[in-house]
Amino acid sequence: MEVLPKPYADSIALGEEAISIKTYFPQLITALLQTPAYAYAYGAIVSSPSPAVRRNADALVQVRQARKMVLTRSENPVRLDTVIDESALFPPSGATPDVMRDQLRGLLDLSKRDNVTIRVMPLGAPAHPGLTSNMTVMDFRPPWPPVVLIDHLRGGVFLEDPEDVEAFAMAYDAVADAALDVDASREMIKNYLEGKTRD
Repeated sequence: MEVLPKPYADSIALGEEAISIKTYFPQLITALLQTPAYAYAYGAIVSSPSPAVRRNADALVQVRQARKMVLTRSENPVRLDTVIDESALFPPSGATPDVMRDQLRGLLDLSKRDNVTIRVMPLGAPAHPGLTSNMTVMDFRPPWPPVVLIDHLRGGVFLEDPEDVEAFAMAYDAVADAALDVDASREMIKNYLEGKTRD
């Protein structure tokens, strides 16, 4: 697809070969966990400044959904470790309630998989490195070194220098440490699904 940004196309190809992916995106649920409706409505496709991207939103959502197969394939599924901001569990302004309900159910379903770890960053969490950057850290089988992807408005940037990769790997670990544990995260997602407010 001619409108697919090269960094995004590259990230798809790398994601298929990765053995583990660690992601953190402030205010958004990571693409690998998005339902089709969420991806279309809030997944940075229809809000793109590119008219070509908006015109091809349906096709891009299909591409995004196809990416999720790396998590559920029968052989060597990718290990995904992600941190989601609690703010991403709120329905965005003007959101259709069904969209968020389906998305939250999807998170709970995928969180049952042994290869998927979902943590929630609570609103009252202490300062952490994720406040200044999104990050995707991909690990591969030897001899291929890990890489980092930083997404931005025009696509993204890959970092391969070992010092850069180590810095972001350490940053992700700090983000994960600041988040709720897996059980508490699942409980919070359930509470949002059921419309319960936090204590």
